[in-house]
Amino acid sequence: MAAGLSKRCPTGITGVDRALNGGIPYTVAMVIGSEPGGGAREFVHSICAQGSLMIKRKTPSSGNVVPPRTVTYLSLSKPRSDILLETSWLTSFREPLENHLTFFDLSSIYFGGEPTVTKWEGTVGPIDLVGQRNLLESLSQILNQIEPESLVVLDSIADLFSLKSPEFPQLISFLKTLQIGTNRWRMVLLLLHSSGQLEEAQESAVLDACDGAIHFSREAQQDGSSRYKLQLNHLRGIPVGMSGLERLFTVVTPAGMSVLDLQRVQ
Repeated sequence: MAAGLSKRCPTGITGVDRALNGGIPYTVAMVIGSEPGGGAREFVHSICAQGSLMIKRKTPSSGNVVPPRTVTYLSLSKPRSDILLETSWLTSFREPLENHLTFFDLSSIYFGGEPTVTKWEGTVGPIDLVGQRNLLESLSQILNQIEPESLVVLDSIADLFSLKSPEFPQLISFLKTLQIGTNRWRMVLLLLHSSGQLEEAQESAVLDACDGAIHFSREAQQDGSSRYKLQLNHLRGIPVGMSGLERLFTVVTPAGMSVLDLQRVQ
């Protein structure tokens, strides 16, 4: 395994980290997708909560497992209050999410108005977006100033590809630039994605532009509860588990997403 891929960012979800040999490699851009309500957003929010708690507790590294230095949430269309409301089910993580999650609200740039984030002070340092009207340039500017070995969420691919400009090929080029950038920035970049909103060929282009993809689907149980099937579709250059791909069944709890059982997909 290449030295640059050796350090892992723990998700805090034991079964997932075990399948990924400790966590998601730093330098990886990964699509996390599902149908609406299918588990992708819950998975990402759970990882953000766990990472924020690690920062609060100053959790030390263990071998090649290195907790994130910062957890940054880049929202293209939703304010911070909406994201905190969406994570309200994570009752065990209220304080870490409110105080140790770096949040960027880019909705005003996204919708074409004046930027709401003119200057932000926090763990990534001051970032000045005064006069910045281009969303892709704003994202690049923010990412360039985030510390190495950090966890970053982009919410979402659907918002990005709903832009009237630039066109699809330019957006794919931007995703490829982000994928290359994760090597330089040495971060984990999770890109939230709502499945079924792009044409099949476009979906394939998005997945090909990134290092890996995890897909969730919701399964209703006889007792009225739900579980979420996690399918790791691919993770470029990284062997998952002992061999092949893994399938995880997960549930959501106030303490975050947890794994029910692990089954090999032959």
